Amino acid sequence: MDGNNYFTILAGLMTNLSQGSITNTSASSADRPNIDSAYVTHPAEVEIAIAAFKRVREIWDQAGSITIGQKYYPGRHAVQTDEQIYEFIKQNLARVWHASGTCAMGKGGVMDVVPANAESSVPRH
Repeated sequence: MDGNNYFTILAGLMTNLSQGSITNTSASSADRPNIDSAYVTHPAEVEIAIAAFKRVREIWDQAGSITIGQKYYPGRHAVQTDEQIYEFIKQNLARVWHASGTCAMGKGGVMDVVPANAESSVPRH
């Protein structure tokens, strides 16, 4: 809205190693469970996420000839140590997901994505 152009460089972890948990908060099924996603808590994920953050910074620095002004967020000096980077990642991560397991797999219905007799139509070598 200010007449300038902006761009974003992001890094994403595509396969997670961290394991969250779901626990009941009561005996009633009407009460919501406690869901702990535990995103980026596995030591390998933490290491990769911090390294990816630093690499994105390097890429930004190399783009200096096509940019005007400084990096806006989180800024060069606001987040420097690995601990600060990890805290920034935890506070600002965005989840990207794709629904899965939502297609009928050959029960004989008109909406099946794989017909019930799919095995017979697969060529054998």
